[in-house]
Amino acid sequence: MTYQQLAMSRLRAVEHSRTVLVPVTSGVSAVILPDGTVPQRTGQFVPAALVAQVPRRSSLTPATRLGPLLPEAALAALATAALAAVTIRAARDRIATRRRTAGADAGN
Repeated sequence: MTYQQLAMSRLRAVEHSRTVLVPVTSGVSAVILPDGTVPQRTGQFVPAALVAQVPRRSSLTPATRLGPLLPEAALAALATAALAAVTIRAARDRIATRRRTAGADAGN
């Protein structure tokens, strides 16, 4: 789970264009730069100290400005539209198959 947490922290660093410092007492501590690179990290259960100069940022990224609501709502709407399109197409295909079958049966 330590490496999963580290991966999630890397994603957040890139998402918000910020340096992330991950201090832990029993896992992997790390310095993560805004581009997601990890220039420093400790081993698991290794007592160590990391020292780094990190850039200060005050600007907001699009992800920070929009927050979680707008992107999630847009993705949910897109998924709903895709599901509706697939459902409509499947229904049309079933109707067309029934008409072809009915027409072939009428010809016999």
